[in-house]
Amino acid sequence: MRVKDAIRHIIDSTGDIYGSGESESIAFIVLEFVGFPRKKIFADAEADIGEEKENFIREVAKELNKNRPIQYILGETEFYGIRLKVDGKVLIPRQETEELVQRILRETVKENPIILDLGTGSGCIAVSLAKNITTAKVYATDISSAALRIARENAELNNIDLTAIEDDILKTKLPENLRFDIIVSNPPYVRSSEKQFMHANVLDFEPAVALFVSDNDPLLFYRAIAMFAFERLNGGGKVYVEINENFGPEVAELIREAGLHDVLIIPDIHEKDRFVSATKKKVVNNTHSTKP
Repeated sequence: MRVKDAIRHIIDSTGDIYGSGESESIAFIVLEFVGFPRKKIFADAEADIGEEKENFIREVAKELNKNRPIQYILGETEFYGIRLKVDGKVLIPRQETEELVQRILRETVKENPIILDLGTGSGCIAVSLAKNITTAKVYATDISSAALRIARENAELNNIDLTAIEDDILKTKLPENLRFDIIVSNPPYVRSSEKQFMHANVLDFEPAVALFVSDNDPLLFYRAIAMFAFERLNGGGKVYVEINENFGPEVAELIREAGLHDVLIIPDIHEKDRFVSATKKKVVNNTHSTKP
């Protein structure tokens, strides 16, 4: 099989599921995985890929036809310029979450911040922040021990020192003396009623516990995060959360009610409400000492 035939095979096998544009992107990902980056493809599309790689590509195409995400098939993905391991125990990192990381990096001025990523999953946020703020102390929590295993592997893969702790934000047992300069979370926020609008490659393969919340209380996690952030942020510290686009004002109000300030609803590149950030006020000591 030639390189160009391999690309055509993947596109033809998956076009009905993903559309031609996304199928082509997937084809390039697969070819790069087996040793043919774009430059090499364009330089020699007639090159023979070899029997072993051809068999692998045919198996990948079969799995794609079952709606299995390419990231899970290959066991890895790229996020904010770093390579991450992923499997069905963690969500596949999204482009929108890269925007969240970028904003935090742009707004962080403290040289040695203490950072907490609540519900870390693959560790994509925590590892990316630690990779780019080398003086930071980064903690990551998740309710899933399997997810934490992946997060730890991704920290090791990227030479990052990450403190990963199994914990549930709804009934946290983190030591009370821990305080943070940045708290970030991408919690479950898709309502159960929204499942009908989602693709099978998400519904059938990505972990439901990391995606969905009850329609009866869709802001459950934000309420807990807001209260936790008010209690655990250092003065001047910030909290950042990724949100359901339908609940920007509601999440912002929860965070205000918790006692945080400078609350912002932030759109993503598609102009959808996607993030909320807020700051804990610094405590100003107004006492003055007088000399006798």
